[in-house]
Amino acid sequence: MNIIKLINQLTQISLVQAVETSYHRIHVSNALKNFQIELNPEEISDAHFISSPTGEKVLQIYFGSGGIIVTPDDYVFDVVQDEIMQVEDAPTMCSISEMLLEYEHYKINPLPSTNFDNCVGQFYMHYYIFKSAKLKGFNVDSYINELESIGQKFGLKY
Repeated sequence: MNIIKLINQLTQISLVQAVETSYHRIHVSNALKNFQIELNPEEISDAHFISSPTGEKVLQIYFGSGGIIVTPDDYVFDVVQDEIMQVEDAPTMCSISEMLLEYEHYKINPLPSTNFDNCVGQFYMHYYIFKSAKLKGFNVDSYINELESIGQKFGLKY
């Protein structure tokens, strides 16, 4: 995708800043603290404006598989389950702020029921969400490491 066109589209969204890096990528930031993304225009197949549920103008960006939505104060991304364990309740899309909020609740009680299958599903749901965020270019390594240490306590593999 044309880098100038993409930067112009991104900067039309309120509170979004987009600049070209020295590696011909686009560094994108918005009002969401501590989360930015670096996009490779060569991996983007399309980008167009859509309206959010609250009526805001947002940009949906498509990659070869999936994509992200850039909003003034969040990023929404596809959640991919690409391994043997499949979680029925996993969302198909998730936002960074939703991911962090739900994870804070999960950390308080990682074994919320006596049904171990349910607990395993909860672990893998968070795992796939963080893994998907990482695949989209978000720096979530510290969260993944923390989640993996929780899983190790209960003998879960990833």
